[in-house]
Amino acid sequence: MRPAYPSTLAPRKSWFGTFSGLTRKLPRDRLLRIGFGILDYATPSAFDLEGRPLRREIVLSTTHQFKLPRLR
Repeated sequence: MRPAYPSTLAPRKSWFGTFSGLTRKLPRDRLLRIGFGILDYATPSAFDLEGRPLRREIVLSTTHQFKLPRLR
């Protein structure tokens, strides 16, 4: 992947990169998108019954979809 995947990304900032690799096992006639992971964070001012901060998760993925070309 180029440029390298960032370890942090500031609010309202973007990162662009190029992915490469084998695509033989990926479906052809289906929309695909790239997933980057899950952001786990504590919800401010929200606690469970034992006083621990409540945690939330956000799935990080692209907003663009694509289809791979058909094999000939």
